[in-house]
Amino acid sequence: MWNLIFVVVSLIMFFIVLGFLYRGKVWLVYWTILQVNNRRVDLPIILDGEGLLISMIVLFISCNVFRFAVTYMAYERFLLRFNVLVLLFVLSINLLIFIPNLLVLLLGWDGLGLTRFLLVIYYQNAKSLGGGIITVLSNRIGDAMLLLAIA
Repeated sequence: MWNLIFVVVSLIMFFIVLGFLYRGKVWLVYWTILQVNNRRVDLPIILDGEGLLISMIVLFISCNVFRFAVTYMAYERFLLRFNVLVLLFVLSINLLIFIPNLLVLLLGWDGLGLTRFLLVIYYQNAKSLGGGIITVLSNRIGDAMLLLAIA
């Protein structure tokens, strides 16, 4: 099911990306998350050709991961957990691509690191745990650099 959804979204995004790249346009969308009295909490989203192209590539690759999971992991007991982890991974990457806020960038980076760790240790054996530890340590280095950039 996710396979078909990502194929359709990737195909639609292909034509949108072509339009953005051909015209050279950039859309800045302010999404109001919360409004109390005169205060608003806005979430800016930048839509440009390059970001949409990268997001389309991420969707295409994740579509292939889902197609692989349908055949290779057909009898896996926790297939839904794997699918949710891949969806959270795609969401985190898209947060990094489209949101121009450093705090949300840090949130997307941490979400990417957490889902990457959970995907690496999915089969829960000693080798995958070693790979997961390396993933966590490399993510901590990235966190330090991002906090340095925010400071």
